Amino acid sequence: WFGLAKHMTDVKWAPLVGATVVTDRAWKRIPAALKPRLRKSARDIGIRLQRKIRKLGVDAVKVMKKHGLSVHAVPPEAMAAWEKGARRGYPMLIGHIVPEGSVAEVERLRDAFRARHGR
Repeated sequence: WFGLAKHMTDVKWAPLVGATVVTDRAWKRIPAALKPRLRKSARDIGIRLQRKIRKLGVDAVKVMKKHGLSVHAVPPEAMAAWEKGARRGYPMLIGHIVPEGSVAEVERLRDAFRARHGR
């Protein structure tokens, strides 16, 4: 993309990079004593990967800027319009690729996190 585009917006948006999903049936077969270690391991790896992925993104943009890329800030009103437009694609995903209940739960958790952290 960079070879063709000399401008980009500073929108912090990306699809979910990955997840580990364990069915309820499988989770119930895991010994109770092992579950806290599995949760901790998954959380630790997730944090480590999140930091690494974010750093790689920042580093990539720095390199592209050195080669002529211009990054443009997005005003809040434009960001709101962009997010609204992106949500128009949700019906193609929710219920087909992503379960509706999962989306509702993730949004509930996101909103609770943002409320706790003032975002």
